[in-house]
Amino acid sequence: MEFYIPHKPFSIKASVFDTEMIDGDDYMSTTTMLNIGCGGRYRPAPQKWLLQPYVGFDAGFYVGKRKIDIKREGTCDNLSFHDAGSYSLPWLSLGPVVGCDFFITHSIAMQLELGYRFGIGGKTSYTTDYEGRLYSSEGNMNRVYFSMGYKIVFPWQYFGFFRQQPKVKK
Repeated sequence: MEFYIPHKPFSIKASVFDTEMIDGDDYMSTTTMLNIGCGGRYRPAPQKWLLQPYVGFDAGFYVGKRKIDIKREGTCDNLSFHDAGSYSLPWLSLGPVVGCDFFITHSIAMQLELGYRFGIGGKTSYTTDYEGRLYSSEGNMNRVYFSMGYKIVFPWQYFGFFRQQPKVKK
């Protein structure tokens, strides 16, 4: 949900979103993070334009189990492996966003967004044993995301709140 501040180039946003994290190149295990988000947007273009670029800042609060342990065994290219690792999912994600809304009609827009999330309190630790050769990795749960979707705007334009410039009397 996004609220456009009347006659100002700013909006505020509240949302619920999932982040799916894939473990490795083989996609054998995934983790889905449910977040409650909020943020703000600055929209430099006049509100009457059909293309509305913006820059902003988002915060996401993770809801759910924070620690996940992973253990698995198998073979790959006739070599056996043993994996062990853990995720400490971030309780808070903060970061900048850039994007644009392209209005198809007065009430429907296509939205493209690119952002970076700093994972506060998140960490990964992973060790793999391939036939006696150990490989390990660690990470801080920072991540880049791309989002694409449609936005439906309720008919607030009839009340002067959306996509209208203030009328100046001469």
